[in-house]
Amino acid sequence: MADELSLSKELVTDAVNFFYSRVRINMSKLTTSTIQLPNLGTFKIRNEKLEKQIKKNEQILGNLDPTSFEKYGVHKSVKEKLEKLKGVKEIVEDQKKTKKEFYNNRDGKVD
Repeated sequence: MADELSLSKELVTDAVNFFYSRVRINMSKLTTSTIQLPNLGTFKIRNEKLEKQIKKNEQILGNLDPTSFEKYGVHKSVKEKLEKLKGVKEIVEDQKKTKKEFYNNRDGKVD
């Protein structure tokens, strides 16, 4: 690509690394259930993996003592991550409901 565009390899490498670092940051924010990347596709959170992560973090949270000074920081970060995961789960469930309603309305079905 660098040769085709008459650019230095370092510049192209930096641009690609920057792009994928922004993708990773957006994915880790857990504010949406899908990420669309032009010419690469749409990436969706898998419900099974989401459920697994929620259970894992709930278990970790249950085993931590928030009153202990050493564990408070860990407890707080796990709790924040769990809240984000549950927020994404709500988004996924709302999207499923909306999709089901769309197909039912399109096909003339009534619940």
